[in-house]
Amino acid sequence: MKHKISLHDMEKQKDEENHQLKLQFFMNISHEFKTPLTLILSSVERMEDEFGRTIGEVPQKIQESFNSVSRNANRLLTMITELVDFRKSDLNIADLNLQEDRIDKYVLQIVQEFSPWALRKKIEFTTSVQENVLMKFDPEKFSMVLTNLLSNAMKYTSNGGRVEVSLTTGTDVAPSPKYENSFQVGDTIWGEEVCILKVSDTGVGISAETISKIYDRFFQIRDNSSVHLGSGIGLAIAKNMVLLHGGNIIVSSERMKGTEFIVTLPMRLKEEVQDKNNNAFDVHDYLQSVHVEYNYDMESQRTSVDEDKEAAGDPDKQTLLLVEDNVELLSMLKEHFQLKYHVITAENGEEGLRKCTEFYPDLIISDVMMPLMDGIEMCKAIRNNLSIAYTPIILLTAKSTVENQIEGYESGADLYLPKPFSMKILELNVARLLAQKLRMMQAGHAQEMLVEANPEEQMKGQEPAEPEATRKSIKSEKDKEFIESLNGFLEENISNPDLSVDMLCKHFGLGRTRLYAMVKEISGQSLGDFIRDMRLNKAAYLLKHTDMNITEIIYETGFGSNSHFSKVFKNKFGVTPSDFAKQ
Repeated sequence: MKHKISLHDMEKQKDEENHQLKLQFFMNISHEFKTPLTLILSSVERMEDEFGRTIGEVPQKIQESFNSVSRNANRLLTMITELVDFRKSDLNIADLNLQEDRIDKYVLQIVQEFSPWALRKKIEFTTSVQENVLMKFDPEKFSMVLTNLLSNAMKYTSNGGRVEVSLTTGTDVAPSPKYENSFQVGDTIWGEEVCILKVSDTGVGISAETISKIYDRFFQIRDNSSVHLGSGIGLAIAKNMVLLHGGNIIVSSERMKGTEFIVTLPMRLKEEVQDKNNNAFDVHDYLQSVHVEYNYDMESQRTSVDEDKEAAGDPDKQTLLLVEDNVELLSMLKEHFQLKYHVITAENGEEGLRKCTEFYPDLIISDVMMPLMDGIEMCKAIRNNLSIAYTPIILLTAKSTVENQIEGYESGADLYLPKPFSMKILELNVARLLAQKLRMMQAGHAQEMLVEANPEEQMKGQEPAEPEATRKSIKSEKDKEFIESLNGFLEENISNPDLSVDMLCKHFGLGRTRLYAMVKEISGQSLGDFIRDMRLNKAAYLLKHTDMNITEIIYETGFGSNSHFSKVFKNKFGVTPSDFAKQ
């Protein structure tokens, strides 16, 4: 038994040593990034000066590009510095640059910087901050703590949710966590005055099984609906900065209800440390360099006018849905594609799925790592909803391993494009997938399996004669039975707009992969394309052979909206439903 324990300890020590070697290597490489980044920033400054001298004023679009390069290069430099600070704190060699100041002032400044983000997401953002809380602390490291906590709260709280920040002081205070599921790092402080910071939200929450791991380096918590708290090193940095101040941090949470962080800092540090840095610390400059979400120029571009344009649309343009939680990248993609396409935007998978069923886009471009619902889960949900399952999906992601790509394609993505990507390649693939989708619709592959019968046969409820193409594609009697059963089930449920892959799997006793493969092998189409064409063929028959109006036909064939029905009908038959009925 002792031998097993010893082996386990040795393996654990070896794993930690390997991790430290990898982290040190990464740190060394990160330092090497500083030289090329410095050269990039210097080049941008020279270009701006040159433009100013030669033409007097830099054009707005070019200035925006200059600003984007500078902002993101500075962001990379800041991230490198954060990694260095994180590494130092991990090894217990980090220094505190203490200043005696009002900590409440910094809390209010950071809260003010986050207000535009809360306003845009319609989050109720409330504060309760005790005034004149004078103490010694490191402003930059404290800002790291509050910034990371607020960043998580904003990211993982849905639109219309609530985020609360409070700051109080007391002596011999042991804060009570809001939720039963809790985890504390650092010793409780007794017998001295403390400052207590609380950040709570009504976001996705953390499960009891994973709450103790959220401070682990590069740990990420996943479940079947979202990627949530603990991504990257943000919370690990926050924890280390709190411990560096001699404090403790408590997290409590309940899934789908919310999360609360309580940070307790001593008002007087046990070991007095001389002020090492008397330079003024600017909260606004710090946040601007760390998080692009707080850039006011970027925020001002997302106005209510944009939402009105989304709803109105342009009937002559195909519709793209862009789903990306990075505001700057989302804005860049929108600006690039909006000249040729009607563009709709969403900032997480949950919002993207909602807009997909609301606007029925022709193609979706989505990030993978997003709050509330990630791109993989959104992709699966779209493929399960047969009203939108045929929509082409391109996933953009920094996760480029073979395993990640397999996961992306298994979720139903048509293309998995690693970052950094070429905008030209993305543009060509968008055009290719849209053209491919249009050709498939116009070719009418589904007619190989379900052809329009003459009125007499339909009225008698008889099965239409199988065309030659179908007979050739069916390789066995078993395939024929499956197709007849599939057609019968779909005919019975075709008016149900909530018809889903799960319903079909349950009815036929098949897994998703097997069902997709069987339909693809026999029809040459994906399941979503096959059912869409079946609905369109049924709609075309009803338009020709009944007195039903278009609204009744839309209801009868299970289409979600008039505009969606008109768009896909015209794509397939070349004319609008009303013109088709007149032929």
